[in-house]
Parts: sequence; structure tokens; C-alpha cells
Amino acid sequence: MSYPFSIKINKFRSITGGVRIPLSNRITFAIGQNNSGKTNLLRAMAAIFNTRYDLGDEKYSFTISFPASEVEKCFNSLHERVILPILKDRNFEILLENGVSLRENGNGVKNFSIELGAGPQKVFGYDDYNQDVLLSDLHEILEKNLLGTVYVPAIRFITHPGREPDAFSKFEMPGKVIAYGNIVDELHKLDRPNIANHSRDKEKFEKITDFLNYCLEKSNIEIQISHDKKDIIITIDGVSRPMQDLGAGIEQLLVLGHASLSFEDKVILIEEPELYLHPRVQKRMVQYLKENTDSYFVFATHSAAILDAVDADVLQVSHDGQKSIIRTLDNNSAKYDAVRDLGHSPSDLLLTRFAIWVEGPSDRIYLNHWIEKIDSSLREGIDYTILFYGGKVLSHHGFDEEGEDLVKAVSLSRALAVVMDSDIKTSGDKINATKERVRQEVEKQNGICWITDGREVENYLPIDVIKALQPKFSGATIPASNFDQVLNPDKVKKTEFAKAAVEIETEEWPLDLKKRVTQLVDAINKAR
Repeated sequence: MSYPFSIKINKFRSITGGVRIPLSNRITFAIGQNNSGKTNLLRAMAAIFNTRYDLGDEKYSFTISFPASEVEKCFNSLHERVILPILKDRNFEILLENGVSLRENGNGVKNFSIELGAGPQKVFGYDDYNQDVLLSDLHEILEKNLLGTVYVPAIRFITHPGREPDAFSKFEMPGKVIAYGNIVDELHKLDRPNIANHSRDKEKFEKITDFLNYCLEKSNIEIQISHDKKDIIITIDGVSRPMQDLGAGIEQLLVLGHASLSFEDKVILIEEPELYLHPRVQKRMVQYLKENTDSYFVFATHSAAILDAVDADVLQVSHDGQKSIIRTLDNNSAKYDAVRDLGHSPSDLLLTRFAIWVEGPSDRIYLNHWIEKIDSSLREGIDYTILFYGGKVLSHHGFDEEGEDLVKAVSLSRALAVVMDSDIKTSGDKINATKERVRQEVEKQNGICWITDGREVENYLPIDVIKALQPKFSGATIPASNFDQVLNPDKVKKTEFAKAAVEIETEEWPLDLKKRVTQLVDAINKAR
């Protein structure tokens, strides 16, 4: 579902100062510390999409803005001759402020407005345009798009039918609020639909099952509701168990899948979707919802893993002691700062404190060995992670914010290093254009770009180490210079050679090796 407008919250409870929600993506993340105002943001969305503006306070104010290209689609064709010349090439705003005002924000048209309040309704200007028709057009635009919300609270579990727990949220939330005591019954109706809704409801139930399979990286999960509706039976890998005998993550996914996939044309508002879920499952959950539904989602979250899952609008919510401040994060530097504000380390987006990108597995073996020699307290997988970019990837991607896959991950990991062979074969040669471009872009992001001082990473090995390994590896050659090839890739498995090389004790640090490894260790420790 896409909306032909954007929303601006000018005033609602703790939110002031105006925050625009672009609605340009079907996913919006609201991130921020506890008690910053994220729930009030969800309540504001629920108030707008359920047209329940009275749930804020007497000074609420929202603005819905339509681009000029959408205005022609929305207005009644019967009145095109009158209204469209007025609105041509101008953006259009509906201001909801203790009533409703309609105003044009370009130059030239003045006093074109509707006021709905306690007093008489008036239309200023253009007496030839009927007041009732204009009101009707306004309400038609709103009714077409403001179709309600589904709200999923942060504390959630499935109870027996009819046994609803005490409300954890003491405030009123307009729209559909997931009732835990109704979930079993609602799933049963989807699994065994009546004839009138058979295809539609059965498809919803199958989607919920598919959602669980995708999130958990399975292909054979089945969901069944017992005949007495007292149990949800989950079958995984051919073994059937009651849901309560499985981990809490299964229950959470079932609640989230039901809320996200069972209701049509609704905005789905979810508090803390990450609860009880592994970061990888969190990512896959959001990816599935983006790729396999038409709904619009707003997630209030503390999870850096979710923030990195899909392209989305990201809103950072903070509180200055008197009011909530919300800003749209439109670049990776801003996202990085926001993740820091949540208390995460720089590269939690990659489930690590520091990301080191290398070409292949043999490079990983050498780096772990050299890092340990400088600082034995550092551990791969805890303090840093080594990731492979592999072969020709660099020739197809730039490390910028427009890249895909690898590039996106690198650009979001602000604490990073990239290690590359120079591939220089003769003294005086320069690195190729691709490597130079990568170096510039990584350094622009304050990352470390380590291009080997010799031809390849193996040129950092002491001559004595290479000599000691020659009897076992016939494809190893003593280099006459820093730019000679050490290993013949057709005769030597580089990973096997690397494993053997790091077993040989040496205190030599050829070329700029010690300087580079020390720089890397310092950066890792800084990110801890």
C-alpha cells in the first residue's frame, strides 16, 4: 500500500515542533531510548488513520500534504472545470487542527480554506464553488486512504480463547488492538474458513505459515489449531508440539505474523518487534513483511539489526525533558549516531564491534594471527568480525551509500577496515583505478583502507617462513622483490599454506606490516 500524501505531526501530546513522516517507504522505523516518545508517535499515527483526533489534547495539529500530481486524481471529476485550474502545479495541504482547514501552499491563491469547528462552517473565496461539494471532496480523500490501524503492544503472548489478560497499556489506542485471547480463535477461522471467504482466509493462514518458515529458515513448519481451540500445534521437522512447549520466539513470531498478515488495508503499528528474537530472525522478519505484503508498517524499536534490515524511513525520537524531538534520518552518518544513542557499539548493525573486509579465507588466517600478536585480548566474533568481499566484487561496487549488499553493509558499519592486495608487479607501478576509488571512499567514511605494501598479503611473510614451507608446498617461491608472486595458485591451496605459516614462530615484521596491524588493533580497541 502506498499513500498519495505525507503526514506532518505538528502537535500531539509530547510531540511538538513538527515532524514529517514521508510515507515514501512502506516501512518506517521509530528508534530512540525509553520514554522518549515512540509510543506517542504510534498513537499519533493511530489517531490520524482512524480519524480519532480527540485522543491527543486540545492543541493537537496534523498536516496531510498532497503533491500537485495527486490532487487531480483525488478530486471529483464533476468539478474538474472549477477546481483544477486553481490547484494546477501546486502542492495541497489538509490541516487538521481543532477542526479541519484546507489550504493551498503555493503563491497566488489565498483564503481558499474550509473551517470546521464549533462555529458555522465557512468557505472563503470562490463563491461559485459549492461549499457542500468541497466538503464532500475533502472527506472522500480522507476516507479513501485513512482506513485504520492494527496495534501490537510490546508485551504479548497468546492466551486461551476468551481469557484476556489485564491491559498492559493504560491509554486508549484507536483502531484494532491485538487481543491475545482472540488469536487462537482468529487463527482457527483462517485455517477453517467458511465458504464465503475460503480462498482469501486460507491464503492468509498459508502466509502466516510461510512467514514462520522464512523467519526461522525452515521449509516444513506447519500450524494446526486443536479441535477444542485450546492448543496451537506447531510441527517442525516432522515433530509436533504444543506452542507452549516451544521457545518464546515462536510465540512472538506467531503474534507478529497474525497481526501483519491477517488484516487488509491497515497501517500496522508494532512496539519492540525484536523481543525474544535472534538478530538474524529480526532481519528476516522485516524483510519478509516488506517483500510479501502491501501493508504499511511502523516499528518502534531499539534494535540495530532491524534498522539495517531493509530500506526504510527512519525517525529518531529523543526527549529533552519537556517534549519529544523527532528527526528524519536520511543518511548513514545520521543512522550511525542514532544507533550510538541506543547504546549500541558502532558495528552492531553487523553483529560485531568492528568489521574487517578481506578478499578470502587465507587473509583471515593471517589477520587473526597478527592481531593476536599485537593484542592477545582481542577475539574474532566478539571484538571484530572478518567478512569476505571476494574476487571481482570491488570492480562492480563502490563503497558509497548507493551500493547494494556488501556496499550497504560496509557503509552502515562506521568502524571498519578493508584489506586489499596491491597487485603491483613492478616497483613504481600504481594501484589500479578500482582500488584507488575504493580507498578514497573508505577513507571518506573514516575507515581504514589497507593496501598491501608488496604485491599480495603473502609478501608480508618472512623469507625464513617461506623457506621452511617450501618442502611441503612446491608452488611456493622465494620472492626476489616485494612485487614477486610468492604462491602459484594452481599448485598451492592458499588457506592450507596460511595455516602452516602462522604455526611458525617469528618476530619479524616485514615491510609496513607491524605499523598496519597496530593501526588496525588501535581502531578495534577504540570501537570496543
